[in-house]
Amino acid sequence: MSRWTYACNRLGALAPVLLWAVLLLAACRPWGEPESNTAGRPRVQRVIDGDTIVLDTGETVRLIGVNTPEAGQPFYEDAKRFTESLTLGRPVRLEGDVVPVDRYNRVLAYVYLEDGTFVNLEILRQGYGQLYMIPPNVAYVDEFRAAEREARENRRGLWRISQATLRIVALMADAPGSDRANLNGEWVEIQNVGNRPVRLRGFTLSDASNKGFTFPDMVLAPGERLRVYTGSGTPSPGALYWGSPSPIWNNDGDTAYLRAPDGSLVDMYAYGE
Repeated sequence: MSRWTYACNRLGALAPVLLWAVLLLAACRPWGEPESNTAGRPRVQRVIDGDTIVLDTGETVRLIGVNTPEAGQPFYEDAKRFTESLTLGRPVRLEGDVVPVDRYNRVLAYVYLEDGTFVNLEILRQGYGQLYMIPPNVAYVDEFRAAEREARENRRGLWRISQATLRIVALMADAPGSDRANLNGEWVEIQNVGNRPVRLRGFTLSDASNKGFTFPDMVLAPGERLRVYTGSGTPSPGALYWGSPSPIWNNDGDTAYLRAPDGSLVDMYAYGE
């Protein structure tokens, strides 16, 4: 028997073994799915709210740069459902910034899906959250600001416009002396710029971090102004009190949002950086 004939016979004998090995490898990983795409990546196990997710590693992740409505606020369920539709059960890649965790021991991260979708950015672009940057974690501030502006210009989600004739006409963020010792040195002033009375019950005033004040059942007459003071006091026709034990408005920059009871935007007032 020639060496060539012997080699062919040996190869024929091994063919079933080789075929079995190929089939076994195919069963281990679906065709067309690159193993490196998911290997070692955590999956989203639960969505707490629009900006907070829990991974199958047990870690709670707070998305950097975006703030969605809290439980009980308008659009809370909408924002939560949107984040679930993007992330629930899917593998994600996390990208950190300068500060890795917050005071609640949540991981601070930019979150990406396998297809490259930037989750933080998409929430802002679709109007399910508002920009909330805390230095030094500001790597994508320009992109985030542009995404929020696009959502606002197209009146998506949180940026649906109310027809209420209220405007934020002034804001005092830096109280005389110590902010903590002079809480009522901080205030926001609103005015009814229309020609009809506006019933304020259910309207809300909030800062960029979603600390909020809900107006009581009162009426603001045409042209009338009203100040909302940060601290405590006795309400009067021209003054209401937030009742906060600490300052609300950041001295170096913040945004005040005035919203109707249904969550639609009445007015916003940005100052500082």
